[in-house]
Amino acid sequence: MNSTLVGLGFSEKYFLFLQQQFPDFVSTNLARVASVHRTRTDVLTLDGVCTGLLSGRLIHEGVQLCVGDWVRYEELGDKQVYVQDVLPRISFLSRSFSAKDFSFTKGLERQGIVANVDCIYVVLAADDDFSVRRLERYLVCCQNSGSRVAVILNKIDKPEQIAPFVDLIKQLSADLEIFCVSALHNIGIDDFKNQLSGTVAFIGSSGVGKSSIINAVLGFERQKTGEIRLGDEKGKHITTSRDLIVTEHCIIIDNPGLREIQVWAEEEDLAEVFKDIEAAALRCVYRNCLHVNEIGCAVLEAVATGKISKERLANFKAIGAEVKRVQDFQSRDSIRKTERTRKTRIQHHLAMKGKR
Repeated sequence: MNSTLVGLGFSEKYFLFLQQQFPDFVSTNLARVASVHRTRTDVLTLDGVCTGLLSGRLIHEGVQLCVGDWVRYEELGDKQVYVQDVLPRISFLSRSFSAKDFSFTKGLERQGIVANVDCIYVVLAADDDFSVRRLERYLVCCQNSGSRVAVILNKIDKPEQIAPFVDLIKQLSADLEIFCVSALHNIGIDDFKNQLSGTVAFIGSSGVGKSSIINAVLGFERQKTGEIRLGDEKGKHITTSRDLIVTEHCIIIDNPGLREIQVWAEEEDLAEVFKDIEAAALRCVYRNCLHVNEIGCAVLEAVATGKISKERLANFKAIGAEVKRVQDFQSRDSIRKTERTRKTRIQHHLAMKGKR
């Protein structure tokens, strides 16, 4: 393994992961995607930041680079490199994105957020904008990312503020690691900073203090920060792009605020976050119970007795509908690809037959 790449986040774990797929893998001419813009891609090499130009093959295949990706390149000079290959991802956080094609029909896209991350920190603020429902949505998105997930509770200015918010988070998952900090007053930052290692990503809504936490960890103001709006306490969008930041202890990826995030997940991911609802559903009289008004619905019974909140069940159904939409899209996409492959085989067969 090329030890000089460790400073860019190339870990031994990732090296072994690549060797399992490519026994003859050589870690030379590798760079890491630092930022992705509409008109350019910045990659981080051992010689600094360069502009990455995708090969024709990658463009033809529709490859979408993501911050944190590892790529193999060829130097072109003048701080430009030719991106030849994208290495497999050991972890990948993505979301569902509704898009329109040229015929103005709605479609679904999988939009990458970060790749090859060791830990994802979901940042919440201990104020009126705190939302357990939003956290549930983030956890479903992170479930199959391949990264460790933890929560940062920011804006804890008084000790008595901590307990109510922590209790709400622990109700979702007792094993979820929580770091209570105040970036403004430098509370808990040193303890949090000392445990950072590898590549980490910060996600959360606008105004929760992601950039302020990063600035506190770095010890200087690198990321722009802003005040929250008066009246609704919702944050202004200050960070507008994903950036990879190299520090002495770890690699940090800051992300723009994600207030509304559509999930790209599977039923297993949903079930893992909503274990209580899934457990209750096993006791329903009907196997295909929708938990609406069915007689013998154990989930509705749990809601009536206060074991499950109405809001949690409503969020479970809303996220479940998004998961089903993703599954339906993938099924249709698979059918379309199979059909294209079949037509290609027929055309090739007819072409070969005509040559005989």
